[in-house]
Amino acid sequence: MESRNRKKILAKIFVWIGILAINATLFTIYYFLHSTPILARLAEDFFICGMVTLLLGALYLLAYYGAFDLFYFGFRSVFSHMNPHYDPSAHQDYAEYLASRSERRHLTRPYFWPFLGEGIAFLLASGILAFFAFVIVS
Repeated sequence: MESRNRKKILAKIFVWIGILAINATLFTIYYFLHSTPILARLAEDFFICGMVTLLLGALYLLAYYGAFDLFYFGFRSVFSHMNPHYDPSAHQDYAEYLASRSERRHLTRPYFWPFLGEGIAFLLASGILAFFAFVIVS
């Protein structure tokens, strides 16, 4: 049981690190592509990273609540039919698939805190830098 909790904690840490890596990449690319003043550029960079993170979180929640179940089922069905060792008796229909997904959803809760926390942190940093760039410095 302890190794299962450890794996869950490590998975959550990897989610945080992955989102930070995506944001660092976006930040670096946008930072070197624009030539606006430094504080304005930093404010824009943090805003873009924060919005991308929040939008990824929204997509994650939409997927968790079943918005993409039909697409996932369709692609899974197509690729399972391409298997040369396909067994039709093991194949679920869409109603059975939805029932199994809803059972799994009742057992777990969505883990959206990395998206929400990092997105809000980046937006706050953007707001503070924008305030300094456009109100105090100008």
